[in-house]
Amino acid sequence: MDGQWGWIGGSVFATATGWFGKEHYGGSDQGYWCHHDVGVPQIGAYGLVEHGGIGWGSPVHIEEQEQCFWDKDGSNWAVMLAHGSGKCGWSEAAAPDRVPVMTMTHAFPSLQLAPESRSFGGSGWKSDGMTATAAASSATATSATASPSSDDEFSSLPDDLLEKIFAALPLLSLFRARAVCKRWHGITTSKSFMALCAQVTTHKPWYLMYKDSEKMVGVAFDPTSRKWHNFVLPPLDDPSASFVASAGGLACFLDKTNSEVAYVCNPMTKAWRQLPRPPERLSSDYCAVAMCVQGEDYKIVVARSTPVTNDYAQWSLSIEVYDSGLAAWRSPRFKLLQGWRPGEESNICNGVFYCVTHSTVGAGHDYSRHGLIAYDISHGAFQDLILPMPCSLSCVRLVNCWERLVMVGGIGTYDFIKGVGVWELQGEWKQISRMPTKQFHGFAGGLDDVFSCSGHGDLIYIHSYGSPQLMVFDIPQGSWTWARACPVLKRDPLHLFTGFCFQPRLDVSV
Repeated sequence: MDGQWGWIGGSVFATATGWFGKEHYGGSDQGYWCHHDVGVPQIGAYGLVEHGGIGWGSPVHIEEQEQCFWDKDGSNWAVMLAHGSGKCGWSEAAAPDRVPVMTMTHAFPSLQLAPESRSFGGSGWKSDGMTATAAASSATATSATASPSSDDEFSSLPDDLLEKIFAALPLLSLFRARAVCKRWHGITTSKSFMALCAQVTTHKPWYLMYKDSEKMVGVAFDPTSRKWHNFVLPPLDDPSASFVASAGGLACFLDKTNSEVAYVCNPMTKAWRQLPRPPERLSSDYCAVAMCVQGEDYKIVVARSTPVTNDYAQWSLSIEVYDSGLAAWRSPRFKLLQGWRPGEESNICNGVFYCVTHSTVGAGHDYSRHGLIAYDISHGAFQDLILPMPCSLSCVRLVNCWERLVMVGGIGTYDFIKGVGVWELQGEWKQISRMPTKQFHGFAGGLDDVFSCSGHGDLIYIHSYGSPQLMVFDIPQGSWTWARACPVLKRDPLHLFTGFCFQPRLDVSV
């Protein structure tokens, strides 16, 4: 259904016959709004520079379909909240910078702008002959959408104190606070606030499940609110680029057809850039990528492997490192492996790049099929070690959990697994947990011998490629719990579900 929001002087108007959640954009020359799938709120700002000059540098589409928009010079503000009231309107505005507040259902009847509501302080929206007064529908909505006036306690607080308060908020609450007024928006987007967030913020990692990997859209699970949110990744030059690694609030994508083309982005701020191509063109049959963030700089390690002999017994491994501090690639390092082939699973922990290897010769034990090779990034040297696995594993996934290297593996063979274990590298692998039988058998259609797994900090996410069911393992608590049901539905029997874990951070730049 059609609908538009725009500006009339200092007011907000609407022309709509209702909508039912289909992807839609609308707007006037000075204001924009966007709405996405009903039932799943949107996080991420995009499409907001269509008319030029519209400034919107932060994601504000949040839990209750809250949306914030302003005109070209930033002088007018509006916040929309879907609280199920079925009415639209705005609150009485005692101050010029008071935020107009609208509440509405996802599918509302035709709305007409009441003549008396065309200026601040008007009585509201007219809806089917009823004038809707615009009071916030809850204490949460009120605090999130009422601008501080001269009588409010918050208006007398200095900016540095407000920065400390805002930095301690959960991420979604911070988005709401950012949308309250221009002062709060300025505080929460300042360089000093971002520096403070880098010191005190420890948001739990989110998990993005793709709706369609070709369109860079999906739904992200927030473990703090235990809710899914619509999520749109930055518009890279190559929308088909594949995710390969994430760390410290950043994510790295690689061109599917040309592994020399890499992109780095911040999924939350939508900032991204394409990295320069490596000086040497190296071919590869397999490519593993990992990244780490240290302060304002980050490093990306690309490990490429090619066979040396026709029997695939020997493989050449090359390591390339991109250093953002130098804005350049380091000269590659090479190593010849006998009886081992580097795979595509890797991670970085404490400055060491780890890559899973696969045996290319007959082994006396099943667990000898996988190994681990290490490369010291700072010294540019390989560690002469192929670390064996603790038992027979169908697949191996590596996770950096607070600079502790953790491995998740399917216990069993390539054709059949009987469990999922978690180990930590402590000189050798030490098992720290195993998925309970009830949860293991709870995957729809069973958990395949090869499954998706990623994590960071305290949390590890696991799901089958054939199902959107998401299992969350909390390392400190040792608990295995199901995430809230994912809203992405299986389109057909061949539909595969893919995703990745990332840290939601606003202070990290690309």
